[in-house]
Amino acid sequence: MYTDAGDGSKEADIKKQMQALGIDITIIKDSRINTYTVELEAEKDNREGGTQLKAKKAKLQSQIKLALKKLGGIENLKGSDSVKEKLIKKTRREAIEPFKKLAEATVIAKDLKSKDTYSSAQKKAKVKATKAKRSSQRAGKKALPLQLKAKRQRAKSAASQPLQLLGILNKQLPDTIRKNMKEPALVNRTGTFADSVKVVDVIQTPKGYPSYGYTYKRNPYEVFEEGSSGNWANGNRDPRDLIDKSIREIAAEFAMGRFYTRRL
Repeated sequence: MYTDAGDGSKEADIKKQMQALGIDITIIKDSRINTYTVELEAEKDNREGGTQLKAKKAKLQSQIKLALKKLGGIENLKGSDSVKEKLIKKTRREAIEPFKKLAEATVIAKDLKSKDTYSSAQKKAKVKATKAKRSSQRAGKKALPLQLKAKRQRAKSAASQPLQLLGILNKQLPDTIRKNMKEPALVNRTGTFADSVKVVDVIQTPKGYPSYGYTYKRNPYEVFEEGSSGNWANGNRDPRDLIDKSIREIAAEFAMGRFYTRRL
């Protein structure tokens, strides 16, 4: 890297004159730290390799310094504010700052703001991306709590009001029972058993827990109850187990605490 004071020269002019000197040049400006990275390579040396390139390095560096000096200094490149222009504007700002605090002084100044095309665009893009991200996060945060809140309110309402859950059970039980009627339990064939199940009351146990009483078409399905007379009961097809399982599956959606079921 070589820096020298002088009249401003455009990058295109520098490259053109460098080519006339037999030198390839690449200029990268970093406005954040007010520096330029200059990559230069002799066209002839670019075709040669290895030890030959290294041997001519010192001579090439000397040619680069001389060429840059002739061109007026890299710090004066046009486009965004050059390093030199930035320093001038900074000095102006620092010089007028004390006078701004004086009530009797009128400060008139212009061209104090540094122009930095790259940095400005980069900042705008960063701000835009940040705003979009925050907007997305806010939308997600708003939607999720509303859904959770509604679900929790429904669950809390049903759990705290057993009679409300009774209605929900009767509405969902037929489909839930049919879904659970698989071997080795009772198997659904006509839908008569599932449609016959009804939760008819809810009482409170001595310890304060709700107990739901239900009925079903006991003729002919009562013969499958464990302990009934006959040879139809086998320990797996008891209708009471199937109904209890289905009631608890529905109640689980509403975060119910402990409760009991009983066949009436």
